Order: sequence, then C-alpha cells, then structure tokens
Amino acid sequence: MNQEQTTPPRPTTGPTDRIIITMEEELKIRFTYHPPSPEQTERYQKLRDAAYAFALLIYRNTPQCREQSTALTKLEEAVFSANAAIARRELPHTP
Repeated sequence: MNQEQTTPPRPTTGPTDRIIITMEEELKIRFTYHPPSPEQTERYQKLRDAAYAFALLIYRNTPQCREQSTALTKLEEAVFSANAAIARRELPHTP
C-alpha cells in the first residue's frame, strides 16, 4: 500500500445533539494547542482551587498509603479532563 494514501474518514459516534466529526478531525482537536480566553482562564483557576481544597481534605483525613495516592492521582486526572473539556469542546471551534 502506498504510504501517501489515507484511510477514508470515519465518523465518530456521539449524542444526537452533537456534531459528528471524523476521527482525523477528533485527533486534530485532541493534539492541537487551544489558547484560552480570559474567561476560560478564570474557570481553569476555579477548578484548580476546588481540586486543591479537596486534595488537602483527602491528604489530611486519610492515611498515607496506596489508596490515598490513587485518590490524589484520580483527582488530578479529573482536573486535567475538566480543563480539556473547556479547551477542546467549547464553541466556536474549528476542527
């Protein structure tokens, strides 16, 4: 197969209220930098502040162990995902 050939776009599945895009468009969204607006920056900070408060609650009220570490890691992942939702999925967005 010629390396210059590309596979035909395949639409991704999604809720009926969302625009269905090809996987190549989805990958572009995932791996492209999305500079934040001032309003988005404020919301990123609110999410980080709330997560920090919860992280302290976890740290101060649970024993230092594997489960505590897992809880803090998953909280960190939740903040990453929430920030990605803001950066990647808010309109206007050009894939």
